[in-house]
Amino acid sequence: MAAAAEQSSVWINLEYLSAENWVEGCHKLPSPHPPLTRYFFFPGFTKKTGGLLLERDLLERRDAFLHDPLQQLAFWQSLGMAMPAADTLKISLFAYENEALASLFDAWAKGAENVLCLVPEGRILPQLRQYFGGESANAYALGKLQVRVLPFVEQQRYDALLWACDVNFVRGEDSCVRAQWAGKPFVWQIYPQHDAAHWPKLQAFLDLYAAPLSLKTTQATQGLWRAWNGEGSAGEGWCAFVAARGELDARAQAWARELSENNLTLNLLAFCQEISTMRAFKIEGQ
Repeated sequence: MAAAAEQSSVWINLEYLSAENWVEGCHKLPSPHPPLTRYFFFPGFTKKTGGLLLERDLLERRDAFLHDPLQQLAFWQSLGMAMPAADTLKISLFAYENEALASLFDAWAKGAENVLCLVPEGRILPQLRQYFGGESANAYALGKLQVRVLPFVEQQRYDALLWACDVNFVRGEDSCVRAQWAGKPFVWQIYPQHDAAHWPKLQAFLDLYAAPLSLKTTQATQGLWRAWNGEGSAGEGWCAFVAARGELDARAQAWARELSENNLTLNLLAFCQEISTMRAFKIEGQ
């Protein structure tokens, strides 16, 4: 009975998300710790990893929103706003503190397009207000740029914000994944680490994501992402990035479809069944 109880237990470490190459080689690796065996299960972005969390109906809800003007209108009205004009570039900005904000706002204010920037409350807010002279408000305007500060919202409404915008600036891991499901061009601010360990992680993702892009669009994407993470001018990077929006739109949509074929929850359940089957064969062979 004791042996049976031991065999019924499964020890799986659900590891952190990374696009680095070594993850594929470590995914599902066993590590014996008698009487148990520990397994390492890595989320990721390729078929050789565990994939990403994806609710069953998320992409259907996203597509329904994008094809229903009434849903979109209701969303903007829920923010206390009218539907933005068709020629307005809608950008969400969820960020940590970032010294690159001023150059990005400068580029938007002086650019050729009208820009509506929607900023959920968070750590970037003091710098945003400093840019506009320190005034505490929920609406700002300068040149071609309009900024609206939004209250921190629950996950479902944040998803709708990502769907409603043309480009999404996101931070950390969770909002980065949600931006990928949105199927829109995005810019990722990775959480900075004191030993600069975040740079290889950022570059690993960029290498994977940008692989099918043209050289010009790859350089534009990498330039803005690295500038937004503290290396270069975000304003200059934005100009090249926005010029490549057509190709970036197509890539974002294709990327979301690719990722949807590798569901973390389903893969984890399948792996548990795989372990159970291996154990059954082992017991039968004894």
